[in-house]
Amino acid sequence: MRFLALLGCLLPLALAGCGDSDHKSSNAETGDTSDTAGGDSNGDAADSDGNALADNALADDVLLTLDDKHQVLGGGARLDVKELRPLVLLTVTTVYPNNHDDLILLQLGVNGVEHVMGQHTEALASLVPAVNEDATENAVASAQAYIGQVSYISQSGTLDVTLSNDGQLEGHFDAQLTPDVDPNTGAASSAPPIALSGFFSGKWSLICSSPVLNLPGDHSTPNSAYCRNLTF
Repeated sequence: MRFLALLGCLLPLALAGCGDSDHKSSNAETGDTSDTAGGDSNGDAADSDGNALADNALADDVLLTLDDKHQVLGGGARLDVKELRPLVLLTVTTVYPNNHDDLILLQLGVNGVEHVMGQHTEALASLVPAVNEDATENAVASAQAYIGQVSYISQSGTLDVTLSNDGQLEGHFDAQLTPDVDPNTGAASSAPPIALSGFFSGKWSLICSSPVLNLPGDHSTPNSAYCRNLTF
């Protein structure tokens, strides 16, 4: 299952922030958890007055508010740039406040660093941009979710996101998702399709790397002239 393969590296980013950004977190915000899509209502993120009750607070580089629900997810956004790779990958990962195993992940692949900043409106598909890192086509987008031990992947919908070179981003998504294929059985879960939509805003972090030539294997470094001089 492609989505579950991402969880091990992306879930820590949602809980603790993304990358080595210079953009600091703002104050945490949580919502009323009485109508939680991703977990039960016995969490302890905040009381009815918004006072923090838990020590393992969500990262808040990015906050995502689900439409029609008193529910705020927290997490981070990572902009992944690799020298010599045309595709620049934006990954927004947010987790539910009452169950950090449940999350929503949005991805946008943009062809060329020079095209990253500004507004992007793309149709959602089941394509995961990270799987097609060498792609040179126009921007592609996907939405994924892991809720109640079921992995979902988008079949249709829209992702709208605006990035600015001061490290800010905001956007909205509207996704129709179906259960992904279970690699153990080769079949999709029997869970019904779901619809998710919401608004998100916050700060993105940059991760840049360049290939190290003349070494066996796949090696890269963030301390390259390309990364040190990268601007948007």
